Amino acid sequence: MSGINLVVSCTKRKTREPRASLRLRAVRDSLPVEDRAGQWITRLRRCITGRVPARDLYSGDHWHTVRSIATEAGQPVRIWVCSAGYGLLPIDTPLTPYSATFAPGQLDSVCTTGGAGLRTALPEWWAAVAAFGDVHAGPRTIAGLAEAYPDEFLLVALPDAYLTAVAADLTASAAVATPEQLAVLSVGGAAIPGLEEYRLPAAGRLSRLAGGSLGALNARLSRLLIRRADRRPLTRSWCRAQLTAWLAEIRTRRRPQRAPLTDGELRTAVRLLLASDPDARPTPLLQRLRQSGRACEYTRFVTLFRELKGERHAQS
Repeated sequence: MSGINLVVSCTKRKTREPRASLRLRAVRDSLPVEDRAGQWITRLRRCITGRVPARDLYSGDHWHTVRSIATEAGQPVRIWVCSAGYGLLPIDTPLTPYSATFAPGQLDSVCTTGGAGLRTALPEWWAAVAAFGDVHAGPRTIAGLAEAYPDEFLLVALPDAYLTAVAADLTASAAVATPEQLAVLSVGGAAIPGLEEYRLPAAGRLSRLAGGSLGALNARLSRLLIRRADRRPLTRSWCRAQLTAWLAEIRTRRRPQRAPLTDGELRTAVRLLLASDPDARPTPLLQRLRQSGRACEYTRFVTLFRELKGERHAQS
């Protein structure tokens, strides 16, 4: 049976706090990309204590979904992380906690400018961290991944900024991979010139089918595709047909009518949900709330969930 190689993004949320020297803000953003990346890699080489497997370092709804994929799949799945700090790596790679992101507008962003600056700086940074060979012995680029596993399906599921970072790498991958063996899934991501045929149809409204936050939608759609395929080998055409069918299904569905909640009503509802399941994660609890016919936006629910969870810990 052939398998699947799934490339997903890392997460800002971590289970361990990074030291100050491994926050990208500590490296001057006025430096040329190559020099800034060189200084960053030097810091990674010096800080080798307190390493944690990548699967246990990242957290949040997106990462909870990623971790579930391999255990629920009907065929072998290798999960690879696209990390702004470390480059491409297998999910079990030991990492020193760090903070770096391709997403603009954050303190630890690779590039603080937008527009054309991003389209130049992010691929340059990706190429630099890919050359950092001390992380693991496997492929360090997506093109290298396509070469190493030519008979396996390669699904690249990344948000917009990460897709921009790996654009040149993906172009090189398309020159290596069999066309039906490569697909790109990116809700809201910009098109990469020359790779239009590899792009799968996806839109934010599919969250009504996949559930969860919009930030986790790429991972959740990947999980749905892999679950639906079961033991069937994935192909780009099959994935495209499946997503097209889901989009058509969503268009014919009526949006459920739910009653909005005041802040007081929401607090009461969340307290009752936590009392019934103190160890539950916010996403399943929000789903239960919505299934009961009540409405709440994801960010609002999670903010209040964390606040009330903190109160429960303080009282215990």
